[in-house]
Amino acid sequence: AGTDLVIDAMRAAFVKLYVDGAADKMPPLTALAIYDQFRELTPEGKVGDKLISRLAERLVAVDLLDRAATLLRHLVDQRLTGTDRFGAANRLALVYLLDHKPQEALEALAGEIPADLIPRAATARRHLKARALAEMARYKDGLQMIASDKSVDAERLRAEVYWKLRDWTNTAISYERIIKATV
Repeated sequence: AGTDLVIDAMRAAFVKLYVDGAADKMPPLTALAIYDQFRELTPEGKVGDKLISRLAERLVAVDLLDRAATLLRHLVDQRLTGTDRFGAANRLALVYLLDHKPQEALEALAGEIPADLIPRAATARRHLKARALAEMARYKDGLQMIASDKSVDAERLRAEVYWKLRDWTNTAISYERIIKATV
């Protein structure tokens, strides 16, 4: 019973450190080292998921993309389900794209989009897939992913793809649409 009390106190301090923001005041590598040393104190459920997610965000902010991807991959593969899992998979794909790993981004986004996924997350998922395809020089596939999407974000992505293709006419058309939509 005494051991359980000590573990509970350590877990509470660990949660306070990472969820309540105390770790935000320490250097990111120190926060990561403490997490690595005591990761078994990560609680189950939403609090633990939030702890891991916050640490991953912090690592992305300081360009520790491989470590952030490892944490997010753990969330996707081991901890989350349903729409939370797909949101984390979107964040994981974004980290892979930031790290110039489009194939890994596509793998993180594999599978069907669930019907109950909020439209904004489903749209973000399509944009991430299109960007990954474009980064793999699969421009036609990337453009097809967003063919019916008339959003400004999709238009920006189209403009980038057309620019890479040196299709100046379509690049200009896309930029004109962006300007009209944002003025």
